[in-house]
Amino acid sequence: MSLRVSDDETTFRESGFSVLMFLDELVDERDDRMNRKPAKILILGGGFGGLYAAMTLQRELAGSDLAQVTLVDRRNYFTFTPFLPEVAAGALGRAHVTYPFRFLAQKERFCFIQGVVQAFDLAERVIRTETTTIPYDYLIVSLGGAPSF
Repeated sequence: MSLRVSDDETTFRESGFSVLMFLDELVDERDDRMNRKPAKILILGGGFGGLYAAMTLQRELAGSDLAQVTLVDRRNYFTFTPFLPEVAAGALGRAHVTYPFRFLAQKERFCFIQGVVQAFDLAERVIRTETTTIPYDYLIVSLGGAPSF
């Protein structure tokens, strides 16, 4: 008895036993993919670089379970700094230039943790904040700078 199995334009004609072994390997590969944990991508800093990295990663992942994106920032809101002169002049209100991370995270489907980064442990692949330790597989550091004027 011979069975025919087609995979990626390649046709296999084998005895029943060999085909069953082949199909068993395919099932094992599918189970491995299903049991695989999503990669933990940790982004430090919620300025333009960090926020847009989180949003772009989530859009590229398009709802897949390949990765879990987490953004960490000391503030709970994003400030759109190009409009600050308009706020100072009274042309815009504060609500027009600040956006809470919880709303952005919910809309773009990433996690947000408010905290101040205290330490990096690159060997252990964790960062420490004042309240918790966060593990990661991939780290994006986008902490920005502080003006000195």
